Amino acid sequence: MSISAQQLEHFMLHDDVVLPVKTVTTILPQETPYHITSATTTTVRLTKKFEGDNWKDILPVVPRLLKQTFISEASAALNVPEKCISEVQFRLGSLYVTFHVTHDEDVSEEEMERRIEEYPFREMWRLYNQRDAPPDGLDAALAEIKKLEEQLKQKEEELERQGKQDARRIADLEKQLEDVQRDLEDRAEEREKDLLAALATEQASRKEADGRLKDTDEQNKKLTEQLKKEKNRFEKQAQRQNELIAAIIQENKKEKEAKEREYNEALEVKDYIIETLKEQLRSLQEDGASPRGGLSQDQSAEFDKLMGRMEEMALILQQTQQSETEARAEIRRLQEELTRSEEGRHADNVTYENDKLALKQQLKAFTDSKLAEDHNARAAQRRGSNVAAEIKENETIVRQYETALENIIGTLQDRLNILQEEFGSFLRVNHESMQKEKELLQEHEGDSNQIRETFRTQLPSLTENQALLRPGGGRRGQRD
Repeated sequence: MSISAQQLEHFMLHDDVVLPVKTVTTILPQETPYHITSATTTTVRLTKKFEGDNWKDILPVVPRLLKQTFISEASAALNVPEKCISEVQFRLGSLYVTFHVTHDEDVSEEEMERRIEEYPFREMWRLYNQRDAPPDGLDAALAEIKKLEEQLKQKEEELERQGKQDARRIADLEKQLEDVQRDLEDRAEEREKDLLAALATEQASRKEADGRLKDTDEQNKKLTEQLKKEKNRFEKQAQRQNELIAAIIQENKKEKEAKEREYNEALEVKDYIIETLKEQLRSLQEDGASPRGGLSQDQSAEFDKLMGRMEEMALILQQTQQSETEARAEIRRLQEELTRSEEGRHADNVTYENDKLALKQQLKAFTDSKLAEDHNARAAQRRGSNVAAEIKENETIVRQYETALENIIGTLQDRLNILQEEFGSFLRVNHESMQKEKELLQEHEGDSNQIRETFRTQLPSLTENQALLRPGGGRRGQRD
């Protein structure tokens, strides 16, 4: 019984199929593309019987091949795709095959049974009839496998002989390795003696480098002290400037309070005079007398002149009050700017302190890292590192340390100079603003003094004219 290449591959991939010693050569028909044309389908259960008493010898041996062959021929018989045939079951007593098929609804079940009964199933019967055929393809494959196994055994024996030869060679190499190790130990001992001699020389050089490092530390301490002195000087200068600003603010406050009191007093006098004149005019109007009725032509002109002066004084007084209000608003604005400037200066001081603290921390971290690097370098030197390279490395570390310190000190000094310039500019601006404020106050004070002088000059004339304006004023004056 022979078998095709596809069936042999199928058996290799499915280890649950028991390969027989005698196989049957079966050529499956190629699947024809079938299509279900109806919109609706139905599934029916059909049974096909294959006569013969020897199916029991084939079914346990090649069940998957038997099932695939039946599905392929049943799909051709029923004119449906292979995927429409499912639940295929075999039962002996001859060979009964029960399965489900999905087909178009317009094809009746009787028609499907007729098709399955009339189809010849040639491949199924070929499997049955060739069950006792002489072996050919698979037996040859098994013989080839046996031959390959013998070759594999011979190869393993050859590898075993080669392994023994390799073991002897490894033993020889190990012996050579021991000789090389002894030679290296002798050379290492000589090298150690040379390094100890170089170490003594390096220790002397290291002491000299330590001395230079100590000098650098002392210079660092001096620079730190200088930085502290600069900080104290800056703090004292800032304190003096704060005291100066506080004194200026206090002086301006006192001057402003004095001017306000003087202005309020002058305003009260002006209000009193104006109210008095208004009261006198109202009293004259209530008495029904004409202000100019009992006056001569000269007195009437004098009266008109006085009334014009009173109107001018009232206008000047109004302008003065408006100027005073604007001056007070300007003073409040300058005070607010001064307060904001003071807060900004305080914030700059806090920023400077924080920057200085951060730089100190960086300086300490840099010092610690350099000390750690120096320690590691010394340890490496003790382990036999290159002496000349170590000396150069130490010198490089010292130079880097000095350069870093100089950079940090330069940064702090630049920051201090910037703060001093900003604070000096702030003081100059505030001083100019205060000078302008003083000039404005002095100008308002001059206007107020001029108005008071005008009132003092015109007050006797106003009083005399008021007496003349009253009906019978001259007689009352004589009686008085």
